[in-house]
Amino acid sequence: MSATPWQAYWQSHSTHNSFMHDYESGEGPYGVIERYWQSAFATFPKDAVIVDLGAGNGALSHLYSKHEHASLCQSWQNVDYAHITAPTSHPWITHTQADMHALPFANNSIDIVVSMYGVEYSDLSCTLAEVARVLKPNGQCLLVMHHSQSIITKQSTITLEVINSLLQEPMLNGFTDIVMDSTDALKHYCFQVLTKHLHQLPENAQEDVKLIGQNVYNILQSNDALVDLIQHLTLLGQDLAAQAQRLALQIEAAQQVAQLQSIEFKSSFTNWKFSTLDFNASPIATTMIAVK
Repeated sequence: MSATPWQAYWQSHSTHNSFMHDYESGEGPYGVIERYWQSAFATFPKDAVIVDLGAGNGALSHLYSKHEHASLCQSWQNVDYAHITAPTSHPWITHTQADMHALPFANNSIDIVVSMYGVEYSDLSCTLAEVARVLKPNGQCLLVMHHSQSIITKQSTITLEVINSLLQEPMLNGFTDIVMDSTDALKHYCFQVLTKHLHQLPENAQEDVKLIGQNVYNILQSNDALVDLIQHLTLLGQDLAAQAQRLALQIEAAQQVAQLQSIEFKSSFTNWKFSTLDFNASPIATTMIAVK
């Protein structure tokens, strides 16, 4: 497990989640997720000690803090492998940098373990064993995880293909093998590259090319010197490479969830249940509820 692809992301984004969307809006698939958690929150016991795995900037604790039962919580600890510095809305919400494979909690000490698009980035067989260790008897584990056939995973696959294709171009790698002698030549070359990819990639990938192309266009519209424009394009390439890492990890995580029922963890829990969250008859998440 590596924090590198996410460390810079969480520190440079003020949003609570990586979808850049507020779950509280109640709209579309985000509304489905919000209603799932609001229903779950209503069942949490008084004075519960809660741990959120792979919490990022704390989207789930932020959502919980708005619930009418939130004031009854004893503590909520956001656990992430990355170092998280986002502010929290209540003193009983804290961030803990830790490995999900070796949770820093005593045996039988936690009432509720939750995760929303986070726990599946770890080795689930190791993490679920740790969850079983730290949960109190009759403690609950509630997980919302990436689905291998969700629109999120499908779009991630498309975007990853686009980024990897464009990262092969000198445009995003400092022009180490091509000499650019003027700003006009640079602009012409970049627009040629983007047009080529727009025509070569399938229709469902063209929107991603356009979005990246807009970033390139914004850079080229500045009045900076040629050497600075090339540097800005190189930095864009580095950002895209980091995004590609995150997308690859998300796809891998969803594939692991698809194999979850074959993982040997069930002996650690008295009962468990898998379900699917759907929006417009399409899956958006796999859910798991287990009781120790």
